[in-house]
Amino acid sequence: MFLLFSKCGSVSDIKILENNRENRTGIAVVEFQEDEATTRACMLGPPLNDLFGSLLQVKRADMQIKKNVEVPKKMMTRSEFTQQVLSGLGKASLPTEGPHMRKLHIKNLRPVVTEEDMQGIFKPFGEFEDFKMGTQECWITFQSHNDAQDAMGSMQGFQLVGQELQISMQSVEVQPPPPVMPPPPPKETLEQQMAKDTDFGSTGSGAGGAGRIELMKKLMSSQQGVPGVAGVIAGTGPPSGMPPPPPSGVPPPPPAPGVAPAMALPPTPKPGGPTSRTLLLQNMFSPIGVNLTKEPRFYEEIREDTQEECSKFGKVLHVTVDPRGASGLIYVLYETAGQRQAAEIALNGRWFEGKKIMAAAIDDSMWQALASQASQGKPA
Repeated sequence: MFLLFSKCGSVSDIKILENNRENRTGIAVVEFQEDEATTRACMLGPPLNDLFGSLLQVKRADMQIKKNVEVPKKMMTRSEFTQQVLSGLGKASLPTEGPHMRKLHIKNLRPVVTEEDMQGIFKPFGEFEDFKMGTQECWITFQSHNDAQDAMGSMQGFQLVGQELQISMQSVEVQPPPPVMPPPPPKETLEQQMAKDTDFGSTGSGAGGAGRIELMKKLMSSQQGVPGVAGVIAGTGPPSGMPPPPPSGVPPPPPAPGVAPAMALPPTPKPGGPTSRTLLLQNMFSPIGVNLTKEPRFYEEIREDTQEECSKFGKVLHVTVDPRGASGLIYVLYETAGQRQAAEIALNGRWFEGKKIMAAAIDDSMWQALASQASQGKPA
């Protein structure tokens, strides 16, 4: 027996009980040096409790002593009684049995009891879903309701380090399933979006609507229609012509050597809404300081650089550089409004060659305005 029980801890003494006729009763008392060793010995199961072909039944000796001491009943105060009634009303809707009842609240622990001790005691009953150790109490959530019941029935009143455990079962909150979101509506094609657009008198039917759709298709193409660099047709050099009349009586500033004079003011953009796919970039270059004699491909190069940078945030359908105005205008058309928004957040306030970029969403009607200028023979 010494070899058997020494596996649980240090054994101080073993005594085999006999009756008054000095016959052995089949009962032995094993004294351990540590209380934890007594707990481990009581948890021995087959085949660890086998001794010469007989399975031993191991129980704590102090649990066999019947206690006749009457414990005085505790009287509740008025506030405690009210709190108990309110707690009962709050939990009345929850059934006391079911798969959700698998969380044990264990109280009356001594300060010396550690998390490892509690896990070692309750782990044999089943797998844990959650374990939380508090001050002289802990919460154990089992994966199975039956495991939680077995642990509570077996360990209720169990003396751990000379103090009885107080165990209660609690309900585990069941999270409702996430709502099923309806599938997103299919994306509309360019023709469908333009058919619904009534800002410029397009109804989607008739010769006017069809002509506008064709014009927009040409505008979004990088090989035909409106050139990629506004006001500069690729491979033909800068535009020529007379500058517009000075607005409000103020004469325009003289152009720098080699800079083409502007022929028309750029169209005024409208603020873009959440569905806008067009991004306006300003202050990336100064049209007044551009010298096309020294840099004949200036506008083409800045268009290519802009398209490469903006493509990091989504698919760019078209980029147009407008050499008119005073702040350097670049229009970028994205495939979706989300891509435009990401580019706007990332580029607004950034610095480019010593200039602070201003990025803002504008209405997609800007492409129609540019196309109208192009169809009227004006650079756009």
